[in-house]
Amino acid sequence: MRKLSSVSDYFVLSTGVSSKQLQAMADSIRQHWQELGLGKGVCQGYESGAWILLEAEDVVVHLLRHEMRRFYDLESLWTEAKHVAWRKRAATKTETGT
Repeated sequence: MRKLSSVSDYFVLSTGVSSKQLQAMADSIRQHWQELGLGKGVCQGYESGAWILLEAEDVVVHLLRHEMRRFYDLESLWTEAKHVAWRKRAATKTETGT
């Protein structure tokens, strides 16, 4: 996104099936950001839970219910952006309780 947007370097889109699930995802992301020293960042749309926007440093995260993601089709706005493969990181001993 760096070459296409002055707003952020990374733009993350994720879909959830319910408002509660999106809120849980937002809570988890914000907790990890705090652990990384980024603070909680900016959070918008949490109460409605249909489209939650999170922002910290150079990352913008959009958490959308399926119907919102289909309606707004954000992917089509950024077709020229480089896609970055997502890899799940291994859990730390603290996270696993071992």
